[in-house]
Amino acid sequence: MDTKPIHTTGDAGSAELARAETAPPLAVPAALLGTYRVEETLGAGAMGVVYRATHRGRDRPVAIKLPTLTDTAHVERFIREGRLLSRLEHPNLVRVYDYGTSDELSYYTCEYLTGSDLFAATRELEFEGLYDVVRQALEALGFIHDRGLVHYDVKPENLNVLVLPPATPGARPSFQVKLVDFGLT
Repeated sequence: MDTKPIHTTGDAGSAELARAETAPPLAVPAALLGTYRVEETLGAGAMGVVYRATHRGRDRPVAIKLPTLTDTAHVERFIREGRLLSRLEHPNLVRVYDYGTSDELSYYTCEYLTGSDLFAATRELEFEGLYDVVRQALEALGFIHDRGLVHYDVKPENLNVLVLPPATPGARPSFQVKLVDFGLT
């Protein structure tokens, strides 16, 4: 297996990143490093590690997710999730660009999101904003349910909320919600 460990010095602003910095670095398949420039570890959990990277050819920021569990059942589920998500397009779902296995490691790449999770975003939400966030999350869930899929990990940490500046002075900000980390079946 041809891999290269990634050591990063990213901002330690969340519990997820703090866990990532204490966990042993996961090796990124060397074949991916030809296409992506890996810049930092964004987070790690029980199921995977996520890196911020840039697609070299498109100069586009992406997130690369690698599973930490390597038994056959988890790897097959991870690849299935990447395949299913790459077929879905909805304004409130994180967009998956690519998935596969390289150097015996499974991965998928998706859009890099700059918002914060729902817990952090609640500081800027008034009732109308919270209503809009919940509406967008429900639209995303309805979309995947209409396709026979279930998100098994709906929680505030898996709702990315981007606060958009008001369109006119004095207006309220708007919000763009993206549902992430699916655990699909």
